Amino acid sequence: LQVMYMEEERVFSIEQVTGMLLTKLKETAESALKKPVADCVISVPSFFTDAERRSVMDAAQIAGLNCLRLMNDTTAVTLAYGIYK
Repeated sequence: LQVMYMEEERVFSIEQVTGMLLTKLKETAESALKKPVADCVISVPSFFTDAERRSVMDAAQIAGLNCLRLMNDTTAVTLAYGIYK
């Protein structure tokens, strides 16, 4: 992605942009939990290819997260339903 950043044209990869998003989510979780967050499980669409899944794992590394597992989104919804039922 090509963007203007600090009055300068910069090019970011998809992994870098996703890493920025995950960093913000990590900061939000840390402020809500009042604890540092290091490990996570990330849900991805079930149609993601292996390359796209590796890309998400790379983005988690950029954000400083240890991604324990990638989970299909339908599995995540089912698990959440079972927990909060």
